[in-house]
Amino acid sequence: MGQSTRNFVLHNVTIPKGAAVFPLLGAANHDPDVFENPEVFDITREHNKHLGFGSGIHSCLGAPLARMETRSAIANLIKRNPNLRLAIDASEFEFINTPR
Repeated sequence: MGQSTRNFVLHNVTIPKGAAVFPLLGAANHDPDVFENPEVFDITREHNKHLGFGSGIHSCLGAPLARMETRSAIANLIKRNPNLRLAIDASEFEFINTPR
């Protein structure tokens, strides 16, 4: 929780200076103005301006290492388990929305 430091307008609603604000981290990366089909998991999405590693002066110093580790882990998982498949049909997954 935080407090707004100035008056500002968000989606045609004026938020006054000093008002309590509650950012919902679950809403990050779900903006349809930024992401085409934001509710769809797409590992091949290009120009992915996600907020997972922050941005600007708040950018994560470990982001390049994390990306390299992820590429290596996924490549090794597939190499060592070429027949890896889901245990159930993808249509059986139940997606539960969280507050955004």
